[in-house]
Amino acid sequence: MNIVLASSPLVGANALVGLAEALRRFEIDARLPDVPYDLDSFWVSVASEVDPKSVVVGFSAAGPRLFELAHRARPRALVFLDARLPADGVAPDDEPRFAEVLDTLPLDDDGRLPPWPLWWPSEVMARLIPDQSLRLDVTRSCPSVPRSLFSEAIPAPLYDGPC
Repeated sequence: MNIVLASSPLVGANALVGLAEALRRFEIDARLPDVPYDLDSFWVSVASEVDPKSVVVGFSAAGPRLFELAHRARPRALVFLDARLPADGVAPDDEPRFAEVLDTLPLDDDGRLPPWPLWWPSEVMARLIPDQSLRLDVTRSCPSVPRSLFSEAIPAPLYDGPC
């Protein structure tokens, strides 16, 4: 068995490096693929690490993408780590409170949002990631994503495997 750690496209794979290292200390094959923000590239990147013995852990914004991933890659099981569950055809900004947060953020000339850690006051980030060095690493690795990412509906075909 191996564990494929699919991080949120908002924070990138760096957010799960510590978990991957901890699993490897227990001699668990922990794989940490790159997680592009666009849906097709995300599925291709994560699926390339999945085999029928894989357990895929979807962290945060990766969660809604897992049923389509399972449809494509057929893992052994899915785990949702601080993640929303898939809902077929629902876009992330269909949730009004989340859309309100997104609409308060400044966009650059290309319609991109600031990196995720900059959405929150520094004291919030300090509570989320108390280790300053790790917080800086995570912050540096977070991409700027297009606002349109959150209005794109995510397919979630039926999945009857273990979750």
